[in-house]
Amino acid sequence: MDAEPYRTHPIYDGEGAKFDSIVYKKGASILKMIRATLGPDTFQLALQNYLKKHEYGTATHQMLFDEFTEAARQNRITDWCGEPFNATKFLEPWFLQSDVAFNTSPDLPM
Repeated sequence: MDAEPYRTHPIYDGEGAKFDSIVYKKGASILKMIRATLGPDTFQLALQNYLKKHEYGTATHQMLFDEFTEAARQNRITDWCGEPFNATKFLEPWFLQSDVAFNTSPDLPM
């Protein structure tokens, strides 16, 4: 039995990005969450634009958030308050905090 079943840390902190199993699992969970929020077509559009723009360079998580925001804007997706969806506002806490996004809905893909 794992003594620390929910051990976690931010994906990105003041020292930079981290690369370990926690980041990969947490990152996958966050991507599933944003896909469920935006829908598969908008999610795919954002990823394609992000990859095309940064094909031969480096990129930051903020650049990815910007593509999610722009794809949501193009598809008129709003947040829970009826405002244009802002991916930074939605995703940054998950990247910068130790919390984990859990998918417990039977309607969301695993």
